[in-house]
Amino acid sequence: MKTLLTSLGLLASTTVFAQQAEQPPLQTLLRPGTHCGFFVAASAQYARLDGQDALAATGRIGVSFNRSFALGLGGTALTNGRIPNRWDDPIDTSSPDYLVAAYGGIYLEPMFPAGKAIHLTFPVLLGAGAATKERDLNGPYYRYQADEFLIVEPGVQLEVNLLKYVALGAGASYRMTTGLNLPDTSSKALNGMSAGVTLKLGLL
Repeated sequence: MKTLLTSLGLLASTTVFAQQAEQPPLQTLLRPGTHCGFFVAASAQYARLDGQDALAATGRIGVSFNRSFALGLGGTALTNGRIPNRWDDPIDTSSPDYLVAAYGGIYLEPMFPAGKAIHLTFPVLLGAGAATKERDLNGPYYRYQADEFLIVEPGVQLEVNLLKYVALGAGASYRMTTGLNLPDTSSKALNGMSAGVTLKLGLL
């Protein structure tokens, strides 16, 4: 009996050691010594929308890792028309239609060279949004049919760390969306370039 128990103990120990030898070490994204930073960012951009000049505004929040990669959430609103005065504008059925869009999603942003005062960033937005046409009328907007879309927006930006908690960047991006289905509007009306400046605040 004693010999049997000894044999079973040796067999169990051998099995445990074999399993430990076969399992690779656990890898984690955040390792000891990883530097994490948090930031908010706002951008003002010139864009092309449906073949016309447009203005865009973007806001983002995110976290950076080792000053070499950032992950965050953001959203953009843009239009190729002015915001009408809803109370004072006279009724004018000949007013042009304005294309208005808003979208948001996840930002992925590699940064190179990491931690340098002057560096490049390569932000990519993966998200979704909606677009509509609006006419400048007296009172509330007259809104046409709206449509949703998916969007991928890669970009490149030259960024300068002005202070420990302040960075300023200038760059451009290109919007690529699924087709739109709006009256008298190209299905690729949202596709196009944007260029502008970005102010980033936080623990970089």
